[in-house]
Amino acid sequence: IYHLPNDVTEPLQPRKIFEVTKSLSQDGVRRELPDKITLPTTAMKLSTEDQFLLKQCNFLRASSEVSKLSRGYSESAPALLSSALTLKIKSTVSEYGSSFMECSVSSNDEIWLVVSSMGKGAAMQFAKKDSSLLASAGVGVQISTKDSLTPVPICDETKGSKANGNVFCYLPLPICSGLPVHINGTFAVSSNRRNLLVKTEDDKANFGQEWNEVLLKDCVCSAYLDLLEDLKSFSQALNNAYQYHTLWPKCDEVMSTCEPLARLFYEYLLNGNKAVFSDGKSWLAINETVFLTPDLREDSQIGDVCFEVFKLLVEGNGAVIDLPRNVFESFKKYGLAEKIHSRSYDTSRFFLELFFLNIGLVPPDLRDNLVLYALDSQREELNNAMKVYACISVSPDRHNLKCPSQLIDPRRSAALLFSPEDQRFPVEAFRQPFHLHQLEQLGMLTDDLPWSDVVERAES
Repeated sequence: IYHLPNDVTEPLQPRKIFEVTKSLSQDGVRRELPDKITLPTTAMKLSTEDQFLLKQCNFLRASSEVSKLSRGYSESAPALLSSALTLKIKSTVSEYGSSFMECSVSSNDEIWLVVSSMGKGAAMQFAKKDSSLLASAGVGVQISTKDSLTPVPICDETKGSKANGNVFCYLPLPICSGLPVHINGTFAVSSNRRNLLVKTEDDKANFGQEWNEVLLKDCVCSAYLDLLEDLKSFSQALNNAYQYHTLWPKCDEVMSTCEPLARLFYEYLLNGNKAVFSDGKSWLAINETVFLTPDLREDSQIGDVCFEVFKLLVEGNGAVIDLPRNVFESFKKYGLAEKIHSRSYDTSRFFLELFFLNIGLVPPDLRDNLVLYALDSQREELNNAMKVYACISVSPDRHNLKCPSQLIDPRRSAALLFSPEDQRFPVEAFRQPFHLHQLEQLGMLTDDLPWSDVVERAES
């Protein structure tokens, strides 16, 4: 950007204010375009290195050439392109610019991962209806290199870190996508370039809107999923603060124009078996994982305890992932709740299928917390389970467990026939009046003993 002062005497004396340059970062080209792109003659003056960069950055030209070739094929069309670049973007304010704009920052360096795709073929097929359409799109995210590599979601910090990536049509559009990444594509836009074309109630058909939806669902979605795969390729260097779902679209943030993309994104996670879930150690497909439902995971009383016990008890039967509520709700909103049902554990399933069946494997502190929760909940299915399984601690080390029907209420007359060494009294943690009342409801003995206990006491 140059400034032409009012008092300039010659028209060729503009002063540089600001400059942006880009180059390949240390990671460089992650997925290379074929070396068949024709550069303009003016580019021949550039160095070999700069010509290579220009070719790799020119996905629009490359996809255009493939599109032209494909129109002449009915069956074996050219392969659709995809690329991935890690670029260093350097912004520099000149000394004159600093003075002119009263700006103290002289330069800034950023690293961006830019992934482009022509999709899987749906957009290319649709584009055959109109030669002005081009199946080409990309997704970009900034990579922080401070301490370690960390993808930086594009968010509006003034709105509680709500995702607010922008839509580009090879130039920025004033459109917020509600995604944590920027998306770029050959969209059909309104004449003032302020909106993507959408179908109104008065429209019987809207070709531009149909094209935008196809482009989002095919090219943009493919680039989005490729970006997540590319991030995995250098995941060893990723900061532990990076969570696998950080860059995913969330149904409570995505704008309506980009909802077709978000919907297909989640469908691909399930049906495409994409290994983009993580337990912190491995990358996994959804059918290799299990998770707690948000209501249980976020329970202020036992959420963290359940998560620890969950990881302990499902070992070998699936990798435990921490699935946040907004991702869980996204699956539900996009009609995929039934497909993830078998992978999720709500309160009933956790207690009945895991906890009580394997209660002997759970450390005493965690175990007693969960049993107390079950007593407090007064849920019928949990009460029935507690009647069957030995789950109440009766020894000082809390390793010995009894069913409620084997317990003696330490406050009542029958307790006079027993001593703590008999291990029939619940430990102190279960002796709150409410808990003793609940145990009595579940069968704990009070004043009357069955004849078998009377005989045993007489012989002791």
